[in-house]
Amino acid sequence: ELSPEENLTYKYRSDFYIEIGNYKSALKDCDKLIELNKNDPEWYEYRAYCYEEMEEYTSALKDYDKAIDLAPNNPYHINNRASFYDNIEEYELALKDYAKAITLNSDNYQTTRALNNRALIYEARGEDKLAIDEYTKAIELMPEDPLYYSNRAKRWSHLGDFPNALADFKTAIELESDNPEWYEYRAYCYEEMEDYTNALKDYDKAI
Repeated sequence: ELSPEENLTYKYRSDFYIEIGNYKSALKDCDKLIELNKNDPEWYEYRAYCYEEMEEYTSALKDYDKAIDLAPNNPYHINNRASFYDNIEEYELALKDYAKAITLNSDNYQTTRALNNRALIYEARGEDKLAIDEYTKAIELMPEDPLYYSNRAKRWSHLGDFPNALADFKTAIELESDNPEWYEYRAYCYEEMEDYTNALKDYDKAI
């Protein structure tokens, strides 16, 4: 078995190879880590990601499955497989995994990640109200994260509910005031509500 320091060396080198897009070399380091740490799901995750980037989806799925077999109640691994399914447009399988990660509810970050990603699938299907419900659940778990307010606001806006959209964009901006995109979206809400003075102020801030 590798020492912790050797594990980190292989990991850091595989990170480097991944960063520069050299997935074949990263795979070799992942293979070595798996060879010497057969029961550690992290390295299967690493290798799965490399396979996914190389569009070797069968091998990627095999490794995502193995990571889950080794840690069946870890929502991180379930979310990663769900994201893989999402990326290859297997949305029903993605939804199934997101639902499992949410049901485990053992980690607020992973639960809200699953809720957010499930909402994005609903959005793509034109199911805005379902998406809003998911973002609302995410906000209840992590009310300090502006992303969920922003995402919910966009769905309110898409439905033409500009007062609710405006309220959510205001909260997102209060939590993270340096995002120009949110000022632009809030300006649009003001404009639709015929509040042109505030609309112009926000357009100016966005620029």
